Amino acid sequence: MKPLGKHTLPAMTIPEALQIAERYVADQKLDISKHFISSVRYHESGALTQTYISRGPCWQVTYELMQYADGGQYFILVYMDRKVGHIRGL
Repeated sequence: MKPLGKHTLPAMTIPEALQIAERYVADQKLDISKHFISSVRYHESGALTQTYISRGPCWQVTYELMQYADGGQYFILVYMDRKVGHIRGL
């Protein structure tokens, strides 16, 4: 069996990613008045590391609706090159 590779350490901290995400939300005037940050997750591989926003590892900051619903989330993607964008939950 081939040994698994090592994880790479993120080039930016969670507080830095949150600051960038919060600035992006304000700049884009996203209405998050009925949302809260439910999670911050690091992706070093997978679909979110290859988007129209950028390529490579990223932090995913999830803004969840305060009421239960299918969809309605904002996923703010903060890449290590400091590019940022968002996708919506369905």
